[in-house]
Parts: sequence; C-alpha cells; structure tokens
Amino acid sequence: MIAKKYYGLVMNFWLSLFNGITVSISMIYVNTGAFIPMAILISSLQALVIGFITGIIVPAAPFGAKIAGEKLHFKPGSLKYVLISTLPICIAMVIVLTFSFALINVGFGSAFAAAWLGSIPLALVVSYITSVVLTPLAGKLSDLMTRAD
Repeated sequence: MIAKKYYGLVMNFWLSLFNGITVSISMIYVNTGAFIPMAILISSLQALVIGFITGIIVPAAPFGAKIAGEKLHFKPGSLKYVLISTLPICIAMVIVLTFSFALINVGFGSAFAAAWLGSIPLALVVSYITSVVLTPLAGKLSDLMTRAD
C-alpha cells in the first residue's frame, strides 16, 4: 500500500498511463494507417513517462479542481466537475506530449512546427475523452492503492 498523501501521484500515474496508451494508439494509426504493436508499446511507455513528469511539474490538476470547485461551484465527482477539472490537465499533457513526440519523430527541422501543431487537435480530443471516461476508474484504482496515514 501507498500512503494516502501520495494519492495525487498515483492518480497522475493512472491518467498518464490511460492517456499514453490511447493517444499513442490513435496517433500511430492516423499517421501510419496501421496498428503496430511494438511502436504502440514504445510510444505508450514514452507517453507515460512524459505525462507523469508533466503532471508532477505543471499544477494543472489543482488548477482544474480550483476552477471546477471554487469558481464554478461544481460538486467534486459530478460530471460537470470532471468535464471542467480535466480540461487543464489534458491541455498541459497534450502540449508537452505532442511537442516531445514531434521532436522525437521529426526533430527540429522544417517540418517540426507542422508536425507538432498538426497533432494537437486529435491528441487533445482523444486525451479529453479518455480523461473524462476513465477519471472515475483512475480514482477507484488510486483509492485501492493508497491508505490513510
């Protein structure tokens, strides 16, 4: 078991994993027209690491929670709350992920900006849907893995 004070890190792990897998699958399919298992595995692991580090460095989750809860007065756990609170997380993660993958796959050449900016819309849609749908599961898994101090 993991101490309850690390609940946010555990939640970050699960959301990074779920988003890493779904964004990797969708981007690889769109760019190649095929499902390439080894590329999906490698890309998903890279996305997990990049997403997890982004979640630690960028305070998007507290920012989203503050907007949904304090500013808009939505009840935590409600659909409205999840829809609003996950948006900053997805935006931060997608910007960093797409930048990183464009850099890895294309490099800082003439096609970099087009590759990076062109991948943001699809990645954002996939990440947002994944986050909205799987946040409750990530929360339950995080609850199971953490215990009170």
